[in-house]
Amino acid sequence: MALLHTLVDTFQPPSLSAYWGAPTGSVVVDGQLNLNATPAQDAFIGSVAQWTLTSSSGFVKIIDPGAYTAGAFKSPLFLSSVSTDISWQLAGAFIYAYFDTTQLYSGTYSSTTHKYVRIRESGGTLYFDSSTDAVTWTVRASVGGIGVLPDFTVLIQNLNPTGINSSLIVDNFNSTSTTYTRSTSGTILYSGTVPRPQVIHFATAGGSINFSGNAIGRKQIDFAGIESKSLLYKAYDPSGVFMGLLNDVIPNFQLPEEINTAGSAVQLELARNSDTLIVSTETLQDHLSASILDSNSQTISTLSTSPNQIGDGSLVDYNNRIDAYVFTATRTLF
Repeated sequence: MALLHTLVDTFQPPSLSAYWGAPTGSVVVDGQLNLNATPAQDAFIGSVAQWTLTSSSGFVKIIDPGAYTAGAFKSPLFLSSVSTDISWQLAGAFIYAYFDTTQLYSGTYSSTTHKYVRIRESGGTLYFDSSTDAVTWTVRASVGGIGVLPDFTVLIQNLNPTGINSSLIVDNFNSTSTTYTRSTSGTILYSGTVPRPQVIHFATAGGSINFSGNAIGRKQIDFAGIESKSLLYKAYDPSGVFMGLLNDVIPNFQLPEEINTAGSAVQLELARNSDTLIVSTETLQDHLSASILDSNSQTISTLSTSPNQIGDGSLVDYNNRIDAYVFTATRTLF
């Protein structure tokens, strides 16, 4: 059989642990064991297994012995076997220690002095102790020459042979824990206007924000989409030399992370572009679509270049770095 001190229970709700059999008139409330006897029913619990007291011990915390009721028999700790019973008992304003039917201790019950009561066996002697904190114990009674003790069923009970209402509350069997778990359910109501949840995070790193590189700077993350913004795009060649600005860019950003997260890449649509660096020419025409000629009868042409050219040597090149500067109506993000 297992040693009694290994039976540890803090009586956590909603029901008794597997150490105990089906309870009678006993319930677990707020991490405590409530034994409420009525005229029609006693209240008690008993262990499923038997436990060994030899070289071991068991203690319990008395929370509330209940009001005195004549004839009620209350035992916060009762060890029962076919041959021997050992117990702490409460009756009226008094507390008793019993070895079988022999009363070994009698005293006026004190909620501090007798907050914890213990039964233990050591070297063939049986001890009855009490404590205010389950750390420092005072021996209230002892008896030697008890021989070999049997294994015991552990009982906590509130019996009312005279048929009256009676209560007993205990806790912390072989434990000094004061915590318990309470569960509840319902609806949480907010009064007033609840703003949209928002998480703001600031991070700083060296370098530049690249569409295909590392992100740096100050970052704002919002559950909504990116707000109205103006963007400035600066192009740098692979050596870091500023080349110019991209013009008429239509961005495809949806969330701030797309321009703030390291390794992110977002496609941009250039409103005007060309796949050549060659200067293009256009012939000037009049309102009748006829070519305008100079004094030497030569066609007059205009020269133009596309602001967003692509390819080697242009602003739009795979090897270039594009820095994005984002401005909003309310604050600058970068």
